[in-house]
Amino acid sequence: MSEHYDVMILGGGVNGCAIARKLSQEGKKVCLLERSTIGCGTSSNSSKLIHGGLRYLENGRFGLVKESLKDRKRLFELYPDLVEMVPFYLPVYDDSLRLWWMIRTGLGMYDLFSRQPEYHCKHIKNEDFAGRFPGGKNGRA
Repeated sequence: MSEHYDVMILGGGVNGCAIARKLSQEGKKVCLLERSTIGCGTSSNSSKLIHGGLRYLENGRFGLVKESLKDRKRLFELYPDLVEMVPFYLPVYDDSLRLWWMIRTGLGMYDLFSRQPEYHCKHIKNEDFAGRFPGGKNGRA
């Protein structure tokens, strides 16, 4: 028996699955081929970080930041069993490449763009950071 597909996708990682989902929503008959288990290589080959475009802030690519945050929110809503918000710590030291006030300003902009106050950045004291990460380098929080 022969099947007819509109699209054949090789690789069941995050991109392959997202493309397959989108095309199937558009009514396409999709064949997704993966040599092992769907998503099996994702955790070992990726940080699994849905960053929301934080890295685009420094280059002034605010549209990309907003778009990435919108995608992050959508993924969080669509796949609550797969996407989890976890704390991300960014220590700032006196010898850091970026000054503390620049980082705080950028993170403040990031929070405004996110429109998700429950996930806004929180600043912690040096003592609290040291308590969570014993043996780490002390710096400006």
